[in-house]
Amino acid sequence: MWNRAAGAVLLASVLVMQADDDRAIRAAEDQIEQTRDQESIRLYGTTAIVFYRSKGLRATHVLVKRDGRWELVSQRAVRIQPNAAAAAVPHVDVLLRPDEAPSAQDAEQQVRRAEQDIAAATERSDADALEPLWAPEFVWIGPSGLILTRADRLAAMRSGNEKSQRYAIDQETIHVYGATAVVTFRSTITGGVINGKDVSSQRTVTNVLVRSGGRWQAVVQHSTLIEPR
Repeated sequence: MWNRAAGAVLLASVLVMQADDDRAIRAAEDQIEQTRDQESIRLYGTTAIVFYRSKGLRATHVLVKRDGRWELVSQRAVRIQPNAAAAAVPHVDVLLRPDEAPSAQDAEQQVRRAEQDIAAATERSDADALEPLWAPEFVWIGPSGLILTRADRLAAMRSGNEKSQRYAIDQETIHVYGATAVVTFRSTITGGVINGKDVSSQRTVTNVLVRSGGRWQAVVQHSTLIEPR
């Protein structure tokens, strides 16, 4: 029978496991890049997202735990521009709790559908449609290294400060790791405006989604600019 003592023991064991995972993730990351600051780790079961700043770059790494070891499966970095120098990924106390892993085939179809829904809602600047597709802890990292939260993006769309005439994605690849997925694609933004500035461009984008409560939600989006040829 569940009681407070059992709950306390379970909580203590979870905290110990999380601390062990944090140390293991940091050790794995140290082998990749040791000169860094503004490091933040978000743990979703056996998937970890690591944010940090290093040598003028803002980076996002995705690691997956396999056979007791944390392995890097995705990375993206952008050069930080002066207007984004003070930005940092905010601390979040509560994260999505991943579901049990669905079948790989079902998961890929579900993730593809979620990405289509996100793209369609982004094209319409439809904040109401995007709100349930982005997790509460969702963070967006743009080509300048600027960091925006879900609340920031939704407020910008609702105020009309962010809008686009067309938002399309192609060249999509999906990798599913249990109840998390890493999606990379090319986005094409036409007639894009943020705070009166034209942001029309093509970008290479990495999205990370987590399945929680029976639905897939994006927890991070990191994009880099594709320079015109």
